[in-house]
Amino acid sequence: MSVKELEARIEVLSADIEVQRETLKKLESSKSRLQGQLNAIRDPVARLPLEISAEIFLQCLPTDPKPGAEEIPTVLLNICNAWTSIALSIPTLWNSIHLVFPCSKHLHKVVERWIQHAKPRPLSISLSGPFVDPKVAQVILRHSGQLNQLSIAAFPSYSDDSEESYDEFFHVMEKGTYPLLQTFSFDGHSGTDEYFFDWNPIHRFLCLTPYLVDCVLQGIDPSGYMYPVEQVVLPKLRRLVFTHDTSDDIFRFITAPELIILALPMFDVTRKQLLSFLECSSPPLSDLLLEHDQREKPRGDVDDPTRLEDCLALVPTLTRLEIWCPKPSIVEELVAILTSSNMLPNLFDLVIQWIPERGAWSESSLWDTVLSAFSARLGSPLRTVRIDFHSDWTLAMPPRIREAMQDLSSNGLDVSIVRVRRKR
Repeated sequence: MSVKELEARIEVLSADIEVQRETLKKLESSKSRLQGQLNAIRDPVARLPLEISAEIFLQCLPTDPKPGAEEIPTVLLNICNAWTSIALSIPTLWNSIHLVFPCSKHLHKVVERWIQHAKPRPLSISLSGPFVDPKVAQVILRHSGQLNQLSIAAFPSYSDDSEESYDEFFHVMEKGTYPLLQTFSFDGHSGTDEYFFDWNPIHRFLCLTPYLVDCVLQGIDPSGYMYPVEQVVLPKLRRLVFTHDTSDDIFRFITAPELIILALPMFDVTRKQLLSFLECSSPPLSDLLLEHDQREKPRGDVDDPTRLEDCLALVPTLTRLEIWCPKPSIVEELVAILTSSNMLPNLFDLVIQWIPERGAWSESSLWDTVLSAFSARLGSPLRTVRIDFHSDWTLAMPPRIREAMQDLSSNGLDVSIVRVRRKR
C-alpha cells in the first residue's frame, strides 16, 4: 500500500475508534444510571421518606462535627449518589462545625463549602488551638450574619504568636454584623493558669453583639490595658458566667439589665464590684452562684467592706443561690440573711459546697445558728437546702442537729447534708 493509502486507512480506523469510544461512554453511563436505580431499590435508606432518612443522618452527627473525609457528615457524601443527595438536602447537617488548629492550608476552602451546604441556617462554630488561620477567619466573617453560636478554646502555645493570632481574629470579626449571635464563650487558658488573653479585642467584639443571650468568659487578663470608655451593654443577655481568673476590671464594663443567671469567682471579683453591677444593671436574677477560694487573702476579700447582705438585697427575685467554698464568716453572713424575713423572699433552692474548715463546723453553736436560720424559713418558698461536705466532715454534725434537720424535712423543708469526695 502506498503512503496515501495507509494514511487514509489510519484515518478510517481512527474515526471508527472515536465512534466506539462514544458508544462505550454511553454504555457506561447507562450502566451507572441503572446501577444507581438498583442501589436505590436495594438501599433501605434511599427507600425511606426524606424526613426519616434525614433524621437517621442527624442522629449520626457527633457533638462537635469536624471536617475530614472520614468524619460525619462528610463521609456521607462518599457512599453513593443517593446518600449524597440526601446529605446535601439537610442544611441542619452542616450548620455546626468544630475547627482545630493547626490545620491544613486548604481548610478555609473546606469551611466555605461546609457553610454553603448549611444554606441560610444559623451557624454554630467552635474554634480550638493556639491560633486561627486568617483565611478561615475571613470565611467566618463573610457569614457573620448567620453566626448563632461562637465558642473559642484558645489553647496557649507559650509564644508571642498565640495572643497576636486571636487579636487578629477579633480584629477581622470587628468588620462583621451579628444579628443572630446568641451564645459566645471564650476560654483564654484552657486548663493552665499561666497564660491569659487581653480583654481589649474581646471587649470590642462584645460591643457588636446586642442580641447575645449566653456569655462565658475565662482566662482574660486586663492588666496593663487602657480601659475602654465604652460600656458593653448587652440588653438581651440572660446568662453570664465568669470562671477562673476573671477580674472585676472586666466585670465593671458589662451592663446586663435582663440577666437571669450569674456565676462569679469571688476570689477575683469583689463584693463591691458585684454590688455596683447589680445597682447599675438592676437584673431580675433568678440564679446566683458565688465561688470563693481557700487562699489566705483572695482578691475578692481585700479591703472590701461590702456585705453580702448589701448585694443580695438588690435581687429579691432570686430563687436559687449557690455558694462554693465559703469561710465560716461568710456562712454566718448567710445565716443572718436567711433569718431576716425581708431578705430573699423568693428563694427556693440553697446550695453550699466544699465547706473547707472542719473545726468550725464541729462547733455546736454554729450548727445551732444554721438550724435556727433554716427553721426561720419554714413557711417560705424555700424548699431544698443542700450542704456538700468534703470527705467525712458530715460526721461533724451533732446527732441532735441531725434529728432536728430531719424534722425540718417533715415540715416541708428538705435539708440534705451530703458527703462529697473531691475529684483528683
